[in-house]
Amino acid sequence: MSLRLYVPALREIAPQSLEDHAHAARAVNHIIAPVVAWELLQDDLTCRSICPMCPLGACGGVSACTHTIDDAWQETAPAVDSPPPGFLLQAPRPTTAATHREAPQRLSEGLTVTGRYAEPPA
Repeated sequence: MSLRLYVPALREIAPQSLEDHAHAARAVNHIIAPVVAWELLQDDLTCRSICPMCPLGACGGVSACTHTIDDAWQETAPAVDSPPPGFLLQAPRPTTAATHREAPQRLSEGLTVTGRYAEPPA
């Protein structure tokens, strides 16, 4: 939102703030499985896995769950090398020419601008 508000101080710190939030989300994802496993043990709900590590007393389930969460985030991330064409338009300010009643072609929220043309959502 700092880009939309065009507050120079916010524009400078926004990328680092976004990166910090992404790191925090990843940290939360890494503690979900251990916390859930701990809570289950508090309620005397023990593991019923048939993993070959269990008889040795070495649980790999929590670690496997954390890796699965990481994999899910990586698999659902958009491809870096193929960004979608154009960009989605947000509603323009009410005082702009694009919203004037007599404008030849009014722009509206939800259009995607690609090249010279605005395309309605699919």
